[in-house]
This record gives sequence, structure tokens and C-alpha cells, in this order.
Amino acid sequence: MKNAAVDDILLALGSWSRYEKLQFGMLMLPVLPTALHIVSVVFIGRPAEHGCAPLPESLSYQYHEESNSSMKSPTTRSETINQNNMTGEYHSLWHGYNLSSHPVANKTSITLGKCTVDIRDELGKLLKSTECTNGYQYKEPSERTFVSEWDLVCDKETLSDLSQTIMGVGMGVGAFAFPSLSDRYGRRTLYLVADLMLLTVTLATAFAPNFSIFAILRFFTGVAQQGSSIVSYVLILEQLPTTHRALYIRLGMFAWPLCLLSMSLFAYLTREVSWRYTQLALSACSLYALLQYWLIDESVRWLLVNKRTQEAKNVMRKAAKMSGVSIRKVMEVFREKTQSLLPMTPSAQAGEDQTVGQDSLNCEHHKESIISSLRDKNVLKITAISCYMWFADSFTYYGLIMTSGSLVDDLYLGYAVNILVELPAGVTFFYMTARLSRGTCMIIFHVVAGVALLVAVALTTFQFAQQIPGHSTLVLVISLVGKFGSAAGYGVLWLYTPELFPTNISTIISWLSVSIRVAVVADMELWERHLPWAPGVIFGVLCLLIPVLSPLLPEMYGQELPQTSADLEALKKAKTRKNVT
Repeated sequence: MKNAAVDDILLALGSWSRYEKLQFGMLMLPVLPTALHIVSVVFIGRPAEHGCAPLPESLSYQYHEESNSSMKSPTTRSETINQNNMTGEYHSLWHGYNLSSHPVANKTSITLGKCTVDIRDELGKLLKSTECTNGYQYKEPSERTFVSEWDLVCDKETLSDLSQTIMGVGMGVGAFAFPSLSDRYGRRTLYLVADLMLLTVTLATAFAPNFSIFAILRFFTGVAQQGSSIVSYVLILEQLPTTHRALYIRLGMFAWPLCLLSMSLFAYLTREVSWRYTQLALSACSLYALLQYWLIDESVRWLLVNKRTQEAKNVMRKAAKMSGVSIRKVMEVFREKTQSLLPMTPSAQAGEDQTVGQDSLNCEHHKESIISSLRDKNVLKITAISCYMWFADSFTYYGLIMTSGSLVDDLYLGYAVNILVELPAGVTFFYMTARLSRGTCMIIFHVVAGVALLVAVALTTFQFAQQIPGHSTLVLVISLVGKFGSAAGYGVLWLYTPELFPTNISTIISWLSVSIRVAVVADMELWERHLPWAPGVIFGVLCLLIPVLSPLLPEMYGQELPQTSADLEALKKAKTRKNVT
């Protein structure tokens, strides 16, 4: 069924009816848990300052000593050292102990580091280096973060980042599976399943007994999170007339950062208790899922495409009643516009609806149209460029959030400042996308982001730049300008991609691109700890490549949504003629 026909049916309720407002408001709710669970690891898995725990009163150790050059192999000498009979400094990460000076044969000293216990002689020669034999001690109580609770430090340091990568893999699975399943079984059904799954899994995460269970639950959190966010997005687009198609993105540019800011509030209020309480508070944000069954309706577009006409009628009657519009008038428009449907079966002509018996056929046709569309060189080129842009923007945007602790010394303040800059980015996005072409906005925002991020790296890396007066403030401001450009550019991509692809392939291609992101972003924290300059350079280069590629895409500002690959080809030819003239 043509988009215009469905638009006329929906507009029969009014330009912005009470029914549409309710559906829109309920379907915007997943923005909160979606935002919170993506970035929650910044706080519940924050790095824990640590060092080797103090050694027991009596320490037994072995070391090798070469007595003379004629010996073929070193001899091994075992000794038992009492700490009270040791000369030297007993170093701890948080404490320094001056041990009593009593003469002993070898005047041994022990140094406790972050990950090793070093035993040295009186000349400073390393006799023995071993892992923290007595475990670790932390600056804060160990239950404050799962990193310290499960000792994910030193040789296990990468496991904390791995948990976010595992969630990213789950997001990829959810992004691929839920749109396809919603095509077959309905948007509403899959949306309700995803929301209830997200509530259940995140609640269970707060009681994970070990890291392995935690990682498995993070995987399913990613699956449910993407299922909820994607299907709710599709439902919003399908339940609103085409004229309102940018409303979700424009409101989302403000709702998203406000939801991310609430994460810092959750984390700050629970900073002195176990990370499990923070996780419980986050899971409570999905409690709305218990009410969705009675409030959310199926997409009228999906029902009509799948010939479930009677169900679509019921939804429109409910919508008309709720909106205070004449049901009779709405049904007249409905009957007039649904005449463009394919010929009905004999049973439907007798007064019954055409049922879902042909759903599988429709799905097969849908899949065939996707494959045939991708065989078109123009569609394939647009798909490849769009996938890169999704990868670059999401990698940069989420990477900047994950490494926000490097902006200032305080993790909570750094995160809050990083997110606050998205509010002016949203205002700028709102006005520029209403006045300038999509391609122009893409180029401006990504040039700003790429240049700013590379300049910030140069200011922090090169020695001469650190002599500039107000150096730290300058680096902070330029870094925030980079985040400003990244956030605004990412918003343009969210608006641009659904407009760009033909209706029959937009869902899978768009969300397959989205699914790339978090699986690679997680390691940025590890990179930042060991190569502080690397994230900024990578983000800057990725952003600067987008202005090079975006002119190769058709311009969609003020254009009708393409329905087929042929429509995209026509847009390409129109752009070519315009460039020639």
C-alpha cells in the first residue's frame, strides 16, 4: 500500500491527535533504558585504583642466585623473612611502612606495586618478582564496582572492557533479529517481548554471582536493548504521517542527552554503595514494560501491508474515539484508501478479512526485494557508504562517552560536561536541518568534529603546546567542540538514513549498520589507558573521511521517500543533471 494512502488515513485523526501523542509518548520511553544500559559500564565497571595487598606476617619465598661463574645452573635458596626483621621500606599503594631496622644477613626489601611484589637486595637488585600473592587492596570498598569485586585488574584488566564488547555482540544480534521478526510477527509483539526481556535481564544482572554470569546477562541486555529501541523507532515512524517523520529525531536530540545525564545522577547518588544497587535502579527504568500491553497498538501500516484489514479498522476506531474525532468519518477515509490493496480472496469478498495466511509469502517477497535491491550498483554504493558513516559516527560518539573520564579528574563531572554539550548540539541540529541540505549539514558537523579532535590530541601530545597559557582549559574546550560536532553529525545521520533507502530495505540496512558500533567501542577505554593519544586520532580521521564520501549520496532534503531502487536511481540522475547545469 502506498505511503500517501496510509498518510491520508492517519491524517483523518487530525494533524497531531491525542491518540498519536499517547503512542508517541509511550514509544519514546525506551530511550531512557536504552541510553542508561549502553553507558552504565562507565560507572559500575569504572577502573579501580588498586595495589597488592599487604603480605602476611611471615613471608616464604624462593629466588635464584648464581654463586660463581663456574656453576652450570643457579642454586636455589629458600628463606623465611619476618617483616619485623627487615631493613628498608615496605611500600604499599596507599601506605608506606618504615620497618624496624634489625641486622639480617641479606637486608632484603619488599616493594608492593599495582600488580607485582618485588623483592630486592640492599643494592636494589631484583631478586624475585611475583604476582600479588595475597590478593589486592583497593582505595574504595571492593563492592563499589564489579571490577574490584571480581578482581578484574592487572592480567584480568581486559575482562571489564570485554563485558562491553559482549554487550555489543548482543546488540548486533538484536539489531539483526528483531526487525526481521517484527516484519513477520508484528511490530507490537516484538516490541513487548524486547521490553519485558530488558526488564528481566537487567534485574537479574544485579544479582550476578560472578563475572561469567554477568557477561552472559550483558549479552542478552544488548539483544533486548536493540530490539526495544529499533522496533519502537519503526513503530513511531509507521504510526505518524510522513510529514512528521523528522519529529522523533529532533526530539531525540534533546531526550537522548537528558537520559544520559540521568545516568550520572544515578551513579552519583549510589557512588558509596554497591554497584548492584546502581544496577537495580537502572533496571527499574524499564518497569513501564508492565503497562505497555494495554497501551501500545499495532502499526496500521504493517496491518494493511499484511492484509489484516479488520485489525487495522479496530485500531483506527480506537484512535478516533480517543482523539474525539468522528469514527464514521475516519472509517469512510479508511474504506476509500484501502481500495488500493491487492485483490481480496473470495472469503474476504464475502465479508471476512484476508488473514495472515499470506504473511510468509509477503516476507519472502520482502526478502527477495532486499536481495534484488542490493544487486543494483547504486544501492550497493549507497549502502557501503552509509555503513561506513554509521560505523564512524557511532564509534566516535560512544568512544568519546566511554573516555569522558579523561576530560577532568572527576569521573562524574567529566561525564556530565561531555553530555551537556549535546544540548546546544541539538539546538544547532534543529535549526540547520530545517534550513540546509542534509549533505551540507553532514560536511559542516563532521569537519568541526574531526578538526577539533585532532587539535585536542596535538595540544595534549606535543611538549611545546603544553606551554600555552591556560593549556588545560583550552584542551577541554576544544575537546567539547569535537563532541559537539560528533553529536550533531550523528543526529543528521539518524535523520538522513531512513530517508535515503527504499522502504523495502531501510530497516535491515540501517540497523545492521548500527549494530557495528559497541563491539569495537569498548576497547577505547583500554587504548586510552595505554595510548592516550590514540582514541582522538582515530576519531578525528574517521570523522574527516565522512565529508569526502557524503557528496556521493543523493540529497533527500525536501524529497519524497524512495519506494524502490528505481526511485533512488532517479534521484541520482537528478543530482547529476543539477551538478552539470
